[in-house]
Amino acid sequence: MVLCIYAVPSRAQGVIQSEDRGELRPGSASSVPFLIRNASSQSRSFHVRVHSSDSLVRAVLPTDRLVLQAGDSAVLIVPLVVHPGTSPGEKVLTVSTVDESDGYLRDHVAKIRISSIRELSIRPLDPLVYVRAGEPMRQQVVIKNLGNAPEVLSLRSRGHIQGNMHVLSLSPGEEVSVGLYHQTDPGLGSVQTHNLDLSVFTADTSAAPYIFNHVVSVIPVRPKKDDIYQRFPISGSLSLLGMNDRGVKETGLQGEVHGRGRLSKGGKDELEFRAVTKNPIQFNTFSRYEEYYVNYSRKNLFVHLGDKVFSSSMLTEYARYGRGAEIRFDVGRLSVGGFYNRPRFYRDIDREYGLRTTLRLDSITRFTAGYLYKVPSQGTGTGPGSPYLSGRPAHLPYIMGQTRLFRDVGILGELSVSRSGLDWGTGYRLRANLNRSGLQAGLDLVGASPTYAGYYNNTTMLNGNLRYLLLKRVEILGSVHRDARNFHRDTLLYAAPFRNTMQYGLNFRYHKDGSIMFFNGYQRYRDRLVPQQFNYDELFVRISLEQVISDLHVNLESQFGKTRNHITAFTGSSNYFTANLSIDRLNTLFSLFGSLARTSRYTERDQRQLYYGGRAISRLSPRTSVNLFYQNNYMPEDYFRDRSQFELGVNQRVGESHSFDLSGRYMIQRGSLGNRDFIFSLRYTMKLGIPIRKLARYSSLRGSVRNLGVGSIEGIRLNLADNISVTDQNGAFSFKNVVPGDHILEIDRSGIPLGDIPDVPLPVRLNISEDSERTFDFGMTRAARISGKFSLERPQSAGTVGERTGKPPRTGGIIIEASNGSEVYRKRCGIGEAFDFSYLRPGKWTVRAYLGDLSKEYRMDRDHIEMDLAPGTESQLTFRITRKEFEIRQQAESIEIGHIKEEKK
Repeated sequence: MVLCIYAVPSRAQGVIQSEDRGELRPGSASSVPFLIRNASSQSRSFHVRVHSSDSLVRAVLPTDRLVLQAGDSAVLIVPLVVHPGTSPGEKVLTVSTVDESDGYLRDHVAKIRISSIRELSIRPLDPLVYVRAGEPMRQQVVIKNLGNAPEVLSLRSRGHIQGNMHVLSLSPGEEVSVGLYHQTDPGLGSVQTHNLDLSVFTADTSAAPYIFNHVVSVIPVRPKKDDIYQRFPISGSLSLLGMNDRGVKETGLQGEVHGRGRLSKGGKDELEFRAVTKNPIQFNTFSRYEEYYVNYSRKNLFVHLGDKVFSSSMLTEYARYGRGAEIRFDVGRLSVGGFYNRPRFYRDIDREYGLRTTLRLDSITRFTAGYLYKVPSQGTGTGPGSPYLSGRPAHLPYIMGQTRLFRDVGILGELSVSRSGLDWGTGYRLRANLNRSGLQAGLDLVGASPTYAGYYNNTTMLNGNLRYLLLKRVEILGSVHRDARNFHRDTLLYAAPFRNTMQYGLNFRYHKDGSIMFFNGYQRYRDRLVPQQFNYDELFVRISLEQVISDLHVNLESQFGKTRNHITAFTGSSNYFTANLSIDRLNTLFSLFGSLARTSRYTERDQRQLYYGGRAISRLSPRTSVNLFYQNNYMPEDYFRDRSQFELGVNQRVGESHSFDLSGRYMIQRGSLGNRDFIFSLRYTMKLGIPIRKLARYSSLRGSVRNLGVGSIEGIRLNLADNISVTDQNGAFSFKNVVPGDHILEIDRSGIPLGDIPDVPLPVRLNISEDSERTFDFGMTRAARISGKFSLERPQSAGTVGERTGKPPRTGGIIIEASNGSEVYRKRCGIGEAFDFSYLRPGKWTVRAYLGDLSKEYRMDRDHIEMDLAPGTESQLTFRITRKEFEIRQQAESIEIGHIKEEKK
């Protein structure tokens, strides 16, 4: 870098001008040239002196004498040395000239800039390898400012920082030792690792933090024996629930206990139970209702007692939640069972009894005969001819059959009759499936007479679908659906609107990750509630596009329809456009959707509707997940269910047995079109394992200690978990009744002489299997020692030499390391200080020295030494350190500088 200073003298010198050529880097050598001109008519002699505003920016040749003839100019080159610790910013270099003839003094000022270097180093000092459980884990970490600017640092750690050193101020070249602390659990049952971490943040918020991580093994003092029992899993939870139900605030606690697991060693039987206390708030799909049950099952037996969804057949009783009992026996191909049920959410039935027998001819063909007896509640029915129960018990025998024809066609049929007082009724069901190469089709038909006392009555329900592969990438699709008009569902939830739909179309798969579908069809929607919110039929054409682009899933859909509104008695168009996008990135699943509609389905013609929202499910860590959902509104056809408009949920697992769930949501309750209620839940769950059977057997460990030059190998104490063994006169030891698994074998150093050491690192991890006895042998020998020092020597040179200037080196800047491939020991010392490594295992060792930041000013004659340590010996080492030197060469002759004047034409 060259910074030129020009002077036009008044008398002998003139005004100084400067030109910026860049920045000087700390630790470098440079020069600044000065152009000095004698504008007088006489020869002049000048005494030149150079000095800097910063002592760390130093001129190597601080004085000089310059003689200039009349009208001559000369360039004075001033060599500079910038110390590595020079602070950044603008520095002032002053050249003072004194005219020897009259003593006239003139100062010429040049401004130079020092570049900013911001760099930190973080390294452990004597890194921990392991600690015993219950002992504090302490690790010293050295933080050094390798830059040339002061740093204000903020320290953060998941553990503890000793001395509350959360904020540090480091000058350039300064280093400080920070202690990390973690108290280990004395009750630790197995060997675990702990990560000591430290994050160092600088004042620059846009810069990434410096991260330090060090893994330390924690060895249990009393290891927990591996689980040798078969355990029955049980989970218990307690929930705090709150709800603002149409202005009425409700809060309370709800508890739950659930267990499900195998009882026998072979897993042939299973027990399950659940107990959920009363729901303290208004029931909705986001909270649980009160429930108690227990069931037991094995290969040929199933027994249930308590709450469940009872079912006999689809025609007679498809799904009826209640409290009762059920039993089923399987004897060969014959299955016999029955149940008793008191419905909880259907007031027309007081209780019901069911019997059922099934004969299985093979895995597909089976025949079933059953009987259901319903007892109505008091006051139900209106006598003979009632559309449902006539106020008297109902008898419903039924038969079912299922088989496969021609290998491609599966059929199922059911026929039932009912008698309730004087009313007789019938019901039937037929289901057929066709699955042939390139063709899949299905049909399900259900019908019931007006006086049938089953789950359906006075209705016909139809479901059909067709899929045919016309070409390799072209499919023909079709479906038909007709809802049952009358079915006796539980009143716990609302029923969906009545639907009658039919559609057919083509699916063209233009790419393995993309397809486009064209549909034409008819649909009829009718509200089951009074007053009705919608009642319309519609002819439509629908186009949908689905495409996967890397992790992005795109779905676009448009529908154009002609609607006849039966409530307002007008006909109009109904069109909508829908887009769905989803992507899984950064452990988060993002999904967005939007829909713009213009319909004539409701109270207004050409009514505009806009629906939008999104969901994000993020796995912040293996133990933490967050769920966020928002939707601005819902279609009126969705009134029958609870609709969440805003939802936020957090799941946090603590260990393997505990978890917390926090959720809050604004929702529109079922049956409502506009009222929004708020519900929150805080749930704590704990998982337990109850031992029911011992599974594993004990094993053993034996070995011997060899004498490799020590006094005695008798009486050495060894620890394995809670077991202790003492060697005999031959060095033999053994452990009995050891639980199979991983264990740590330790040696009690209090029982061996000070200079003795095992020839292998202890503690050592051993895997002890159940089927065989484990052996482990090692020897005892005498420990070796390494000692030495770092000697500072001055270089011998005959030339003109300049030395690095600035502050003397701090002590403790050198890291000395001794390693044998499996063990590493490090210490920190300074120039001129001694070091030593004691209690080393004999063998080949390598000693390395690291100067670190001192390498900018010093060098060593060698950076490592390899040696073979004999038992009981001490080796002496010396590392010679010299200060780095550099040579400055000055041009002997002056440089003539002139210019050519341009003549005016």
